[in-house]
Amino acid sequence: MTAKNVVFIKVHKCSSTSVRVIMEEYTKKKGLKHIERNREKQKQLRNKRGLLAWSRSTDGDNNSAWYLDAALYNISLDHHAYDPSFFEKFIKDPIYVTFLRDPLDRAISAFYSPDVPPHGQKLEFKKWYKTNVDFLNTKPQVNSCCVLTNNFMSYMLGYDLLDEITVENLEKRYAFVGLTEHFDESIKSMANNLGWDLSSRRPNIRKNPGKPEIELPQDFIDTFQQNNKLDYKLYETAKQIFEKNKGHNLG
Repeated sequence: MTAKNVVFIKVHKCSSTSVRVIMEEYTKKKGLKHIERNREKQKQLRNKRGLLAWSRSTDGDNNSAWYLDAALYNISLDHHAYDPSFFEKFIKDPIYVTFLRDPLDRAISAFYSPDVPPHGQKLEFKKWYKTNVDFLNTKPQVNSCCVLTNNFMSYMLGYDLLDEITVENLEKRYAFVGLTEHFDESIKSMANNLGWDLSSRRPNIRKNPGKPEIELPQDFIDTFQQNNKLDYKLYETAKQIFEKNKGHNLG
């Protein structure tokens, strides 16, 4: 059976753009209808209401950040947190998929990325993190550092509490969770899971030439892990599922 209605929860710095490119080529070839972001409305919304256009829908104005009409859509491949109250208005019975990454690796990649804020930081990651830790321990909000907020992956996947993150819950909510560290294997497994042919093109995972090789002291790593308990549990749970299903869907 081939899935038709799919929402990809696109998490910053989890090889999500590479995944989107692969999925987009197949779905557009099949004529599936995509929800697309209205970037001008997104700017207006941010200025007017202080809402992130890709955040969970706490306000009806969130819908104005997207090109939406009365017809139902099939696919969402842009940044937007897990939010059934939003997606199920426009996509009938969608299947949810996503990709995750080691939380510390993701944070370092985001910090040194030219694509997401903060841009042009002169501080090293460790010092910047310690300086901004109070902000980073809040939930994502309209601020230049939002994609580095602690437990950002959990926020994007719709989890607020440690007890919510279980193998059963993750498997119930998501038809597939891939891992950046196992990119090719994850793409093949997702393709078989959805019944899609995603083999026609394999773009390389985008590299960040500005990201240095850094060594962090154990006390800093311990602090980071303490601040990101949800993300570490989420990532470890996803790894359990990945290992359990390894090879089952590779065809």
